[in-house]
Order: sequence, then structure tokens, then C-alpha cells
Amino acid sequence: RCFLHLEALRPPLIERRAWQRLDQLSAAARAAEPQRPRHVQLLALYDGLVAIQTQQYARGEAALGDLLEQAGVDGDLRMRALNILAHARWFQSDYDGAFARYQQVYELASASGNALFQGHALHTMGLVYHEIGYYAQALELATRGLALFRALGDTYHVAHLCYEVGKNAMQLGRWRDARAQFHEATETYERLGVDAQLANLYCLQGMLHHALGDEAQSEGWYGRSLAIAQSPEHGNVAAAMDCQLLLALLYQTQGRWGEALDACEQSAALAGQLQNAHSLALAHYRRGAICQAQGQPDAAIAAYGAAISLIEALRGSTTSEDLKLGLLGATHQIYEALVLALLRQGRHAEAYYAVERARSRALLDMLAAKSPDLYAAFDQPVATLAEVQAQLPAGALLIEYYTTGVLPSGEHMLAALPAENTRLRRQLVSPPTITIFALTASELWVHEAALDPNLFTPNPDELRPGRRWLQERKLRALYDNLLGPMHDQIGACEQLFLIPHGPLHYLPFLAMRAPSGHYLLDARGPAIALAPSATLLARRGLGNTPAATGAFLAIGYNDPGVGLHHAESEARAIAAITGGTAWVGPAPKSAALAATASTLRGLHIAG
Repeated sequence: RCFLHLEALRPPLIERRAWQRLDQLSAAARAAEPQRPRHVQLLALYDGLVAIQTQQYARGEAALGDLLEQAGVDGDLRMRALNILAHARWFQSDYDGAFARYQQVYELASASGNALFQGHALHTMGLVYHEIGYYAQALELATRGLALFRALGDTYHVAHLCYEVGKNAMQLGRWRDARAQFHEATETYERLGVDAQLANLYCLQGMLHHALGDEAQSEGWYGRSLAIAQSPEHGNVAAAMDCQLLLALLYQTQGRWGEALDACEQSAALAGQLQNAHSLALAHYRRGAICQAQGQPDAAIAAYGAAISLIEALRGSTTSEDLKLGLLGATHQIYEALVLALLRQGRHAEAYYAVERARSRALLDMLAAKSPDLYAAFDQPVATLAEVQAQLPAGALLIEYYTTGVLPSGEHMLAALPAENTRLRRQLVSPPTITIFALTASELWVHEAALDPNLFTPNPDELRPGRRWLQERKLRALYDNLLGPMHDQIGACEQLFLIPHGPLHYLPFLAMRAPSGHYLLDARGPAIALAPSATLLARRGLGNTPAATGAFLAIGYNDPGVGLHHAESEARAIAAITGGTAWVGPAPKSAALAATASTLRGLHIAG
């Protein structure tokens, strides 16, 4: 009977984050020296839960790990233990570990017909997606979870999923939907007296009002959130951490620098307490932005560097492609801030290294999941400016682009911000710039193109986005802005390496037209190669002498899925011209290519 009461009290105690009270009740039950295996297992579960929720991660994970290794643990206890272990991984920014365990919970719940835990798993998988900026996916999972809890008549979890649905709707700029969900959640929590959950909800209300330009209301909601999150009876370190960081942003938009830095430092301290590297990185980034606004560039650069080091460590330990790329997308603005800060100080070599750091890591992240056999070959230290220049042969020119301030495509909070809320927009979006780094073996030139990179973002329904630029007037304008600053150097070079970035990948560089009327790709011009990064060029043979022997290979496939109609005929034609071999058709080719790459004199991929 004691354990029946304890299990009945567990849900409201968890909703109220009453960890001390749950620990006291568990201790009282343990003092009765229970003998039934399930009762002993329940106590182990409670011990692990309380330890993890009070940031004693090692102790909590050890207790739950021991529980899961025991024979005869019921399915419901196994699901609960896995769910709590997943929380521990999520709290510590181990998104792979968290997501894998949440998926296990969902699979176990689905197999056993446990709708309650299906809802829990949908909710928590959505939390991971939200954390890394995949708001549409998070919204879809939260909406499915909400429907399950409504069908179960589970009022507590309906309120919590309303909160989650509203949170993701807000990130997509669906203000009306967010308001409606927050209203329902607030009304339910206040009616039930679940003050602990109101800390998170009030924090989001503050964020919503800030987005809509009502700064006074925003600050009021943040204050209400902190009053609960910092209270002894409802202490919620994670909510306080998030709220302080959002307060720092609010104070920054208002020019309240001292208060902004103080809130930022408090958020960083709480992130350290939680061992949450992701949130700590965001706190460093916010501190850097505040220092930059105050005219302290060195402090800003140091803070941005600290943030990037944390993010790269996280990405290095994350193996899921979706989570890794989401993490990159959620934090790209930190790289942008560092590059722009270094450029403002005239520290061009360091800015170039930061650009390569961002670009090279993104490529490696994709290779790790798509082609693990190629990862080791490309996993090289990021090249410095001096290293790239040392590899450039005489007569070669390398032009590398870096874009900032590119707005996300599709639905997003940034696109839906009211036009009059300019103060917040300035803090959330980097200036739209295109920086051109041009280098030879002995020189570096840095230019800024007078173009907004958002001009080149394709529409969602564009199958061939580069085609809209294939007009003479546009090709001339593109040349003048993107290649014109280096016109004399292009005319004098024998070999030209181009490295686009962001939406510039969609541009037809080879068709851009100089004032003379000649296209960039011209019989009288330089040999041209496009590359994903200078680091790859430097590490994989930029200065190597072209092979004089070996086979020439051309690859092509008329893939109907992407509208390729002539790739195979192109591959055959190139093979005929070079006396080489053509691989065509739908059969996979990557493994065979990896096996023969070292014997090739040249490779052409038709597309």
C-alpha cells in the first residue's frame, strides 16, 4: 500500500519539481525494508530520477544503469528508466545519446500499446529537435504527442504539450497559434497550482512579447519566471538559465549593458552547473555581442572564440547527421559574428582561418554520415592562410567567398518579426554581407561585394535556381560585383580556384561576363576549378604536380529525381575526348571510385 501511494504521488510531485519531497518519501519507503523486487526497483528508479534532476548525473546514471541490467525488470520500469537516462544525456547536450534513448522508449511503448509513454517519447524527441533548431520537426512531434494526451484525458500533459506546441509555433513565427497554446497551458497550470511548470511558460511569454515589440511586458514575464525558477520550493536551474540568457538579449536591445552582462554571466554559471555546453556556448556568444556593442572588440572576439570551441567539441562528439547539421545551423551565427569582428579589426588572416574553420567542419560533418570511408581522408587540420598560400603554385589565384546574414528559408521567427521591431532584429540577424578573400602565393586581398546574399537564395519550388541568372545583363552585373574587384589578377593568372559559400553555390560563375564580353570560362583565360574549401585543396594536393599517367574517368547518371537528362551522354563524350572510361547508369559508384581513385589521372562528374 505504501508503494501504491508513492506511485500515485509521483506524477504531481514531478510536475511540481518537488524533488526533495520525492526523495523524502523514497527514504521513508526504503526504511520499511521492502522485499518485493518491483518495490526495490522502484526505489532505484526514484533515486536515479532525483539525482539527475538535481544535477548529480554520474550517480543517477549509475543507479539507472544498474537497474536496467537486472533481470526481470518490467517493461514499464524499463521505459521509465530509459526516459530518465535520456533526460540526463539531453541536459548535458549529448543529443545523440538522448535521441537514441527516446527512440527506444517510443519503440517499447508502441510495441506494448502504452499510449502514455508514446506521448512522452514524442514530446521528448521534439525537445531535442527544438534544441538544435529543427522547429518544424519538433512541432510535428509535439502535435502528435498532444493528440495522444488529449485522447487519454491527461490534463497535466495536455498543458505541457500545449506549451511545447506553442514554443515551436513561436519559433516558426506563428504568433497567433503560440498565443493560443500558451493561454491554454497557463490557464491549466494556474488552475492546478503547478507553479513549477509556470517558470518555463512565463519565460516563453516574455520571449513572445519581446518578438512582438512589447519590451515592458517581456521584462515583466521574465521576472515572474525567475521568481518561480529561483524559489527554494520550485527551483528550476534550466528555466533560470534560459530566462537569464533571454533577459540578457532584452537588456542588450535596450542598451542596458551592465544588466545585460550580469544576466549573461548568471546564465553561463547555471549552464556550467548543468554541464550544458550548448547553452554555455550561447551565453559566451551573447556576452561577445554585448562587448562588441560596447566597443570592446578584443573581449568580443575572445568570447566568440570560446563559444565556437564549445560548439566544435559538441559537434565532434555528435554522430547523427541530422543532429549534427541541426547543431551547425543553430549556431552558424557565432561563426559569422567572429568573422565580422575580426574583419572590422583588420585581422584578415585570423578572419580567413575562422571562415575555413566553419566551412571545413561543416563538410566533414556531412562526410561522416554520408561517406564514412572518405571521412578519414578529409579529416585534416584546418589550414591557415599561410599554409594555403604556401601550397598555391605560381600563377594561381584563389578566390573564396563568405556570406553572412542569410535568412532561413521557409517559415521562421526572423521572417515574421514585425517590421517596426528593428532593435531586436539587429541582434538576431547578422548584417547581410558577401566577403571576398582573394589570394596568391604572396598576396591577400579582402573586398566586400555590394550585394545582399539573400538575393541568391532559391525559391523552394525552383528546380534549377541558377538558370534565372543566365541573362546577359545579370551575368555582367554578377561579374562586376563578385569577380570585378579581382579583374586584373584574374587576367594575369594561369589557374583560378573558386570557393563559393551559402547561396552563392547556385550562381553560374563560369558564365559570368567580363567588360570585354568574354565569359569567365574562356579559351584565352585561366584553367578553373571549384572547391568546397581551401583546407581540402591545401591538404589534398593543391601544390601537387598533375599526374602524367593513369586513366581518365567520367561519371554520369540521368537521375530523373533531380532533372538530369544529359549527364550520361556528357560522361560518354568526355571519356571519348580524353581516351578514358565512362561509368553511367543508376548503380552505386562511390565504393568503386574510392578503390580506384589513386590510379586516376583525371575525374569528371557530369551534372
